[in-house]
Amino acid sequence: MRRFARSATDGGAKANGTVAWPAFDLDPGQSRTFGLVADVGANPATSTIVHNVAAVTDDGSHGPDSDPSNNEG
Repeated sequence: MRRFARSATDGGAKANGTVAWPAFDLDPGQSRTFGLVADVGANPATSTIVHNVAAVTDDGSHGPDSDPSNNEG
């Protein structure tokens, strides 16, 4: 089964099966939403699992990440 990203919002760029968004500032307590459309392929088996993983990194410019355990979901 072939899976690939078709489009991404807010400047998301596709490369090598991954979509990455440009860096941005986010104050404590704020959130930001991004969109991604992916094609899974025709008639996947009923046991097919498609994983959607999001991860963030902190550039450290404002000190250490106060809670690195919440950087992936």
